[in-house]
Amino acid sequence: MDAYTNNFAVVGRRTTGTKTQHYLVAGPGWHGTVPAGATLISASGNWVWLLVRTLIQGPAELSAVHQLQDSISLRVLQPFQPQPSAVPKANDAENFIAVVNEALALNPPPAAHQAVLERIAKVGLRPGAALPAPAVLDAWKSEFPKLKQRQRSALSPNSPCQRSPRYRYE
Repeated sequence: MDAYTNNFAVVGRRTTGTKTQHYLVAGPGWHGTVPAGATLISASGNWVWLLVRTLIQGPAELSAVHQLQDSISLRVLQPFQPQPSAVPKANDAENFIAVVNEALALNPPPAAHQAVLERIAKVGLRPGAALPAPAVLDAWKSEFPKLKQRQRSALSPNSPCQRSPRYRYE
């Protein structure tokens, strides 16, 4: 999927079969040689993510599925260039704006998102843009802590969204 959760490729039993498969996922500016035995998947943006679903018929299959999950790997063939310069920092509204604007520039939103882009531009979120006007930035600084608190409340200990002990979260 691209940075906006749009599927640009689907691989698996129904589309590509069940044998071992190797893919090279490359962004729009990539030029190079696809390694032998790999199939090129051209991504619509520079940042991608992988969603893997595995069907099981019952608890007896868990061990085999865990082995299959452990065999799935995603590795970098070559580092992405340019490296993002805005590094996320906690509790920093200015940094949040910089990170989002840089991410939007590195991963141009699809044309179907134009209405959303026009709406968020009003609050200073635009691909590659600098910081917004002082009044808008002051509003961000005022509202940012409230937004963070609402997010924390949504993930309370009783929330159905719980972290799996099987994976590392960094």
